[in-house]
Amino acid sequence: QDHCACPGPWCNDDTCKAVFAAIDVFTELCASEFDPVFANYSVTTWGYYPSWVVGSVHGLNYAAEMPVKVTLKHPKGVCGYAVCDLLRTILTQSANQMMTGTCSYVASLAALSKKAPAKAIKIAVRLFWLGEITPGLAPCPGILEQQPGLIPFKTKMGWKPSFYSGGSGECHGNSADCGHASGMPSQNIGLTFEWSQTLISKWMAINWGYCSNDTVRTGVTYPGQSKEDAAMATRNQGGWYNSMVWECQSLFDLSESGPSSCRLVINPLTCALGVDMAPLCKEKWSKELAFPVMHEVFQWDIMEILSEAYEKGIVSEEGQESYVLPALKAKYADDKYAKVLEYIHLLESLAETYQTNWLRLNDLAGPPYPSFTIAELNQTCEAHINMLIIDATVLQVAFSNPEIIYQLKLQKLPAFGNYGLPEKSYGCNHAVFLSECDYAANEYTIWTWGTSVKLTREILLGYPTTQRGYHTAPDSYLPAWNTGALCAAVIADKVNVH
Repeated sequence: QDHCACPGPWCNDDTCKAVFAAIDVFTELCASEFDPVFANYSVTTWGYYPSWVVGSVHGLNYAAEMPVKVTLKHPKGVCGYAVCDLLRTILTQSANQMMTGTCSYVASLAALSKKAPAKAIKIAVRLFWLGEITPGLAPCPGILEQQPGLIPFKTKMGWKPSFYSGGSGECHGNSADCGHASGMPSQNIGLTFEWSQTLISKWMAINWGYCSNDTVRTGVTYPGQSKEDAAMATRNQGGWYNSMVWECQSLFDLSESGPSSCRLVINPLTCALGVDMAPLCKEKWSKELAFPVMHEVFQWDIMEILSEAYEKGIVSEEGQESYVLPALKAKYADDKYAKVLEYIHLLESLAETYQTNWLRLNDLAGPPYPSFTIAELNQTCEAHINMLIIDATVLQVAFSNPEIIYQLKLQKLPAFGNYGLPEKSYGCNHAVFLSECDYAANEYTIWTWGTSVKLTREILLGYPTTQRGYHTAPDSYLPAWNTGALCAAVIADKVNVH
């Protein structure tokens, strides 16, 4: 506050102005008749004191069935906690996915907090009060009823809250997420969880075409939860190239007056159709349907229609393609299936432009193994926004055994194939924010799990190798894959969200 005060060194700094504006907005609205939309996410018992003004909450009972729920009689009673949480999360760049698998959605919050903290503060205030990140980017209603801060968790010192005793919850991230989140809550609360739940809910609603009335598509986990319920609650937490490009276009460069600069960065050799087809591969992977829609519905529809075609003696690729396309278009003609129909038109257009088979193009999967070269790494570093898809194994090593990373840097060696690690990656499973690139010092600062770590080019890029079942581009003798840790990146040249 002393630094931001006028006169002072940062008197006219945008972030300082945003901090004071956020406090002023909270002060005014907390005295008004309006209630914050995301108030439930700031109801928590994890601290020494309640997060609410006494009298705001009714019905707290940890002897009742999990998950614990309360009646929030006065939603504005959590205003103080909420404004403190959002300012602390952004200004300390400490957004943390905890024990969830929501890394790709939390990474965008970290990137915005670093690159445009004033805008991040403005958006965070809007999200808490109005329930939307940008106009129209709001979650399905059921998300707003969740109270993640009432779910107990166990630390080395005991339970939070201290008066709870019972079974502990399970971690639902990958092994590296879980290793780093030991002793943390099942999921975060406040701004971070508002952010990730909103993005997941909206992404799924866009792909399915509607909000589900009887359930939420992204839930919470808690002690004593059945495996079936936990799987249902966490089934949509993971993101991929498609959702991350959508995030970028929704949060960073919104393409209000032209095409968005958000784009997927891949090694062209990972395009199985050939290096010349790499633009096609990138566009397809950037715009394909969400995993559950693609694999639980769309692919099954294609299989059913292909079965009909075969029954009628239609066996050629051309004949099958001509039979499937109109049938799919007819099935998804309703406006609520706009995303699916958009994807069908995309495949049709790409197949025509690049003179390839529509059905074969649909089956083309994005690179699951590390493949970045120095060219892709430099391109990512030069961008303003840069989120990476990485194998979290190297991050886990960096946090648990920093001496190994130090030795690898001295010897200019990759992590995989050294110090007892596997010869090569088993696949990328994590999304992070590339905070800084220091070429001279050979240090690349990776933000993840609410903090940061430095890795070298050799660790990130490795040596050329092969991956069983995944071939390099047919028109190149160079291998696409390597013993590094990076599969792809999503980048943008500017942040114009407001």
